[in-house]
Amino acid sequence: MRLFLALFLLLVATLSQADTGSVYIVLSDNNKLYQQAAQAVQAELKMQGFSKPIHISSIQSLHKKALHPKDLIVPLGEQAALNIHYSFERNSHLYSFIDRTQIPPHTDSEWAAVVIDQPVQRLFDLASTIVAGRYRDKVIVAISEENQLLRDEISKLNNQSGIPFEVLLVDENSQPAKVIDKALFNAGALLAVRDEHIWSGENAKWMLYQSYKFNVPVIGYSKRFLKAGALASVYATLPQTTDKTVQLIMQWEQQGMLTEHGIVYPNFEIEFNKNIARALKITIPEILPEGNKN
Repeated sequence: MRLFLALFLLLVATLSQADTGSVYIVLSDNNKLYQQAAQAVQAELKMQGFSKPIHISSIQSLHKKALHPKDLIVPLGEQAALNIHYSFERNSHLYSFIDRTQIPPHTDSEWAAVVIDQPVQRLFDLASTIVAGRYRDKVIVAISEENQLLRDEISKLNNQSGIPFEVLLVDENSQPAKVIDKALFNAGALLAVRDEHIWSGENAKWMLYQSYKFNVPVIGYSKRFLKAGALASVYATLPQTTDKTVQLIMQWEQQGMLTEHGIVYPNFEIEFNKNIARALKITIPEILPEGNKN
């Protein structure tokens, strides 16, 4: 009886994996980051006993291969994502190491995307924890007027804490630094979100400088904000993005399909610039909403 049960379970496991093909990890280019990411995904899959063939490929070499419709394609970065989307529509796509804004439009095939962006909710939750109990507790964020993706996300924000929250819409003819400068006087914290019109070049430098001058902490969406003068950053590391990508691939192998669809966020870190915290006389919270404190 035990032998029959063992054979039955083995047959079920074999059949459940028979509906999937190979995995092709496709690099946008040969820079060091994509190479490290691809090798990390491949190594982690092998450690977890992944049984299907794994190929690391450039965009050009992939087009020379005869892919089966059941193969899973894992594009890393924007160029690979765009090229794969239009060239291999029959396959399932797992985009990774990509910004939300870089996901190809009108994605009709089965797809998921492990993004490196941070949802505004995570930034707002951290800011709410920092400003709670302070004299100025209003959280502000500036976004481009035409950035409908962020506007929609912010409209669904969960503000259980009741912290005052102000959204500054910046049109394409306005200088973001000037718009934000007027709001800093009454602000408790400023969220830096991924919006190229707002947080790029001299605008970003000036807003960070003015925020420091007005004693307003900035919460950034990537680690580079810490060196630029932000109080804290919320970001996903390469290992965390790798882990989520591997998890989805393993589930694809086991279930014969992607089990999560659309935008997927990996786990994340919360890191503080302690020098900025001291300068602004801000105590780093012991209890954080999520993530790890560094």
